[in-house]
Amino acid sequence: MDAIETFTARVLRAGNDMETLGTYSTSWTDIRKKYREASAMLHPDKQFGRDADSQRRTALAWQKVSDAYEKAKLELAPPPSGMGAEAREAAGAEAGAAAGAAAGAAAEAAGPAAPAPPPPPQPSAKAGRRAGKRTRE
Repeated sequence: MDAIETFTARVLRAGNDMETLGTYSTSWTDIRKKYREASAMLHPDKQFGRDADSQRRTALAWQKVSDAYEKAKLELAPPPSGMGAEAREAAGAEAGAAAGAAAGAAAEAAGPAAPAPPPPPQPSAKAGRRAGKRTRE
């Protein structure tokens, strides 16, 4: 049994998400580190040359690790902008409402839109032939 098979068996036996990832730490750094280690072994792109049964078991283990990581990411990952989700949503809604109100006020202050100017006249075919005709030498 090689290292990938041993790792796959451990993941498939795991009872909870943290055991699946191979850590009991709630540190986001530790969880990411363990996920990267698991992906180095279990990712489907790394499974060429293995028999079909081994690939099937590894695919199941990879799905289990991916699901555990996604759950942990939702619960433990820090928000990208440094603020909580509720604060981000509230700030986004306020900013969107303010931008919409400002655009509406600017449109009202400008008045009705002016019509587009007509396109420039096109020269006739005869005028172009007479004025610009060159002979080849």
